Parts: sequence; C-alpha cells; structure tokens
Amino acid sequence: MKIMITTTPNSERPSFFPPIGALSVMNYARKRTPHEFKFYNIDYFRHSYLETLSKILAYRPDIFAISAVVSTSYSYTKRITRDVKARLPETLIIIGGNLCTSAEILLKRASTDLCVLGEGEKVFYNIVLRAETTRCASDFHDITGLMLLGQKGELINTGYETPLPANEIWDVDWTDLETDGTIYHYFPLLKERSDYKRKFIAANKNYHYNADNAAARLGHLTIAKGCVARCTFCHRWNKGIRHIPMDEVMRRLEHLYDKYNVRYFNMIAESFGTDKRWLAEFLDKIAKYKILWGAGGVRTSVVTPKLIEQMKDTGCSSLVYGNETGSSKMLEVMEKRVALEDNYNASQWTVEANLGNIVQLVIGMPGESPETIRETIEYCKFATSLSPEQDPRQISINYAQALPGTPLYEYARIQGFLGEQGLDTEEEYLLKISDREAADPQTFINFTDFSRVMVLSWNLLIRIETRFNYFAKFGADHYYDLLARDGNQISKMYGWALSRIKRSGKPGIVFFLYLLARLSVSELPVWYPKLFFRIKSLAPLLALIQTARQFGFSEGILLIRDFIKHKKDKHLQRPFAYVSLRKIVDRDKKSRNITDDPMMSPLRRGR
Repeated sequence: MKIMITTTPNSERPSFFPPIGALSVMNYARKRTPHEFKFYNIDYFRHSYLETLSKILAYRPDIFAISAVVSTSYSYTKRITRDVKARLPETLIIIGGNLCTSAEILLKRASTDLCVLGEGEKVFYNIVLRAETTRCASDFHDITGLMLLGQKGELINTGYETPLPANEIWDVDWTDLETDGTIYHYFPLLKERSDYKRKFIAANKNYHYNADNAAARLGHLTIAKGCVARCTFCHRWNKGIRHIPMDEVMRRLEHLYDKYNVRYFNMIAESFGTDKRWLAEFLDKIAKYKILWGAGGVRTSVVTPKLIEQMKDTGCSSLVYGNETGSSKMLEVMEKRVALEDNYNASQWTVEANLGNIVQLVIGMPGESPETIRETIEYCKFATSLSPEQDPRQISINYAQALPGTPLYEYARIQGFLGEQGLDTEEEYLLKISDREAADPQTFINFTDFSRVMVLSWNLLIRIETRFNYFAKFGADHYYDLLARDGNQISKMYGWALSRIKRSGKPGIVFFLYLLARLSVSELPVWYPKLFFRIKSLAPLLALIQTARQFGFSEGILLIRDFIKHKKDKHLQRPFAYVSLRKIVDRDKKSRNITDDPMMSPLRRGR
C-alpha cells in the first residue's frame, strides 16, 4: 500500500518545532510493515492549496493521514479531507492529534473515516494492518484507540490504547527530514537565530567558547510525554507523565550532536523537572557533553536556588515557566496546583542565576477582573525588573482560548458562549478560531463580566506598566541602550532617533509620528514608556484604536456597542467562585441536565 502522512499549517509561518508526532507514528508503522510511506510536510512547504491537493492526488495514497496537532487546524483539515475523498473515494482518511477531540464533527462534517484517540503509534500500525484487507471504516470498530461511525451512522468509541514503553516514546528517524530537505529548518545554525543566540549564549558564560563555533546548530530533544498537572485551559490525551529512560535520551542526544553538530538543545517536555530522581541522573549525564541547553514547561513549584545552580553548572542557560497569572485566585481557577509564591520565587532565583527567562501569561479566564489583572501586573513588574540585564519586552500574553477537550471549552458550551447546543454551533466556533493563535484579539471568547475592549486593554496595560517600571528603575539611558540592540528592525531613521535621544533624552515628535504610522499601538509604549504610563487610563481607547486599525472600522463599532451594553448591564455582574473551573463545569452540567453522546463524553473530559 501507499501511505501518506501530512501536517497542517497551524500558524502564519512554518513552525520551528519538528513534526515529531507525525514522524513518530510513521516510523513505528514503517519498522513493522513492508508498505511505502511518504511524509508531506504541508506546514513547512506552504504550497498553494491547489498545488498541495495535486501532490496528494498524484501520489494516490491508499491511506491518507493528517497530523492535526491543534484544534485551530479544523478549517484546513475539513477542506483537504473533503477534496481528497471526493476525488479518491477508496482512500482511507485518518486524523490524529488534538483536533480529534472534536471527532464527531470530523466524522460527520469533514469526510473523515477514522479519528485516532490519544497516543497514535500502536493505533495507526493496527489500522495499516487492517487496511490490507478492507477500507470500509466500520470494519475497524474492534481496533482500540479510535472513534468512527458504525454501519448505521452511530458513533463508536473504542477507548484508549495502552501507552508505549517509555523507551519508544517520540522515536523519530531524522533522515525523513533530510529526504524532504527540511532538516536544517529545524536544526538551524545558531548564528541565524539571534533570538536563541541571546537566550543561550548570554546567560551562561561558562560555555561561551561554543559561541565561536560558527557551524554550531540549535536542536530539539524530547525527553518526556505528558504532564503532572491538569490545567483547565489545556487538553490532556495522556495520563500522567512518562520520562524517556536516560540511556535512550543520551543516545538520541549523541546522534544529534555527532550527525548534525547540535550544540544548543531545547529540552522538550510539558512538565520539566518533576521527577527528581530522573532529573538528578539527567544532570549527571549531560554535564560531560559541554553543551548549552534550555528547558520549557518548568513547574515553578519544583525549583530551588540549589537546583537552578546545579542545572546552570551543566550548561543550562534558559528556564521558562508556565506562570500564567500573578493572581492566586486565578491560579485556583486554572487548577495550576502551584502557589503564587512559587511564581515569584522561581522568577527571582532564575534571574539571580543569570539564566534566560520569559513571563508567560494567560488572561481572560472566567473570573478575571481588574483586581486580578492588577495582581498580575505587580507580578510582571517584579519578574521583569530583577536585573538590568533583563528585557522588559520578554512577556508572552495569550487570551484564554477555549479548545475542545478542556474544562474551559465545556464552560463555554454550558454557559452558552457558543450559542445553542449542537454540532452546528460547535463547528461554527471551530471555523472561527481556525488558523488563529491564542494571542489573537479578535476571536477569543470574553468569559469575564467586563467589556471586550476592557479585556483587550488589560493586555496593553500589562505591557505599559511593566515597561515603565523597568524604565523608571534602571533609567532612560539604559532603557534606550537596550532598545538599540534591535535598532535595525525599526527603520533607517533609527540612528537619527538614537542620537536625538542621547542629546535631549526624548526621541522627538517627528520620530513619534513616524512610529505612529509604522507601529501598532501596543508597540508604541516601547518607545515612549513615560508618556504611555501617564495616559494608561486611556488604555481601553488605545485598545479600541489598535483593534479598529488592525481589523477595520466595523470591528471598532462592535467594540463600542459591546462597551455600552456592559455599562448598562453592570448591575448584573455576579460574584464568581474562585475554585477550579473543572468543579464549576461538573456542578453546572448536572444542574442544567446537559447530556452528551456517551461516546463523546470521554473526549470532552480529557484524561
């Protein structure tokens, strides 16, 4: 058989993170069957839609599988599956990834034959074996790990497959990316990625000698699957966390080190450092390689000053935490299972160790208010001004994006934010958020009791106050010297503007007008932190201007109408119970007698 596995374009630009899900699934099946496998990385190549479709049709796959890792890929997935099925009706179409949380919609609206639930390697292999004798979807009803339609059109959920042994997790053959010519997109020369170069090299002076290696590359090493937490905005396919055995981790590291000259590693895990025994062994083993490495998904509750120093001594240069908020109330709603003190401590200890760090926030969850945002602002001011070596612009702010399979999405359904119950409204929502990221200001659901323009202003207010706090603490000269590092990214006028700043302390009205024409409202406070701090009460108006400028005058009118409505309905605001959103969803589902197809219930709950 001929089997094609593809990715989907999930954002405006190709991801720098390798498509390890698709590659792992393909590699597992290829090792065990004699069939022909072809990987088509749609996300990277970004061919026109017609060219993409023609390449798929020209290959004429017997099995066409899509790795849809996020729910925001629905629109593209629906279009490609329907067009492929219309032209190749005998082809078996399979979807895997988090989009399969919406399996009922995929099966009934998107020409999908089979949806893979959870970890896909074993499931896909079993599908391939069965497809040797049949392509009728209902004939796969006894394979564990699937959602499909029966002969009468009924939903069938076959449960979850047993997990892989830990040493087989994320087993990728990197030559697949050599074959299609994309390998060095994912393993770029460090000198080509200035953002990572600063993050890795500047932080750990013990390893500066590596900076002279012009051929050194940046790479990604997956070390675990799963997470110890169950945040209420995050979908979970896997139970708990599995760490790849240390010998296997080091074997994979050495392969990337020797074959691709990777010297700077992103250690990929959703929950880094939670297994202290594994981490101790990891630090002992990795020290001998004299590489630089960083980790994301670090839980603030697991680090200590001693542990951070130990990590730094082995080459660690960056630790990124899922802070999400500076409010203890919102930590409860998110079910983060960390204390606010943990967030403060982790930020301080990481900066004191001179390691790279970035504040990551999720705002606009149910219960968010000016009071909780004020707490988050205070945390951000603290976390971004611990050292003059920090960059106060290093804040990532996302809106709470309701994705299927999360308590946040179920809250949206129960409270009527999606409209009437049913597939029509759920599909309409999936289409609305398709190709949109969580930072998108147009498509997020406003879960708060405040107007949409007020929620948008919180994003701007966090940035204004954080930047001014840094500006006031370390002085104007230092602040503008910091901006000078990125001067070539602004314009040819930058040199003139900097010289004026040095002479008068002010960039000048001409430069202000120039920036006003070139930059968004959210970027202007970078250049005029003092001015924007003085007019911070106008943040809602600035947010309105920015939105209208980005999305058009009609969007601005909608925001004004929404603002007026909330002003009239202010008396309807109700107290919010600051407990886990999961508890609120479970309570409201029972009280409102909301029932789902029993086949879909496990997917809605997550794991």
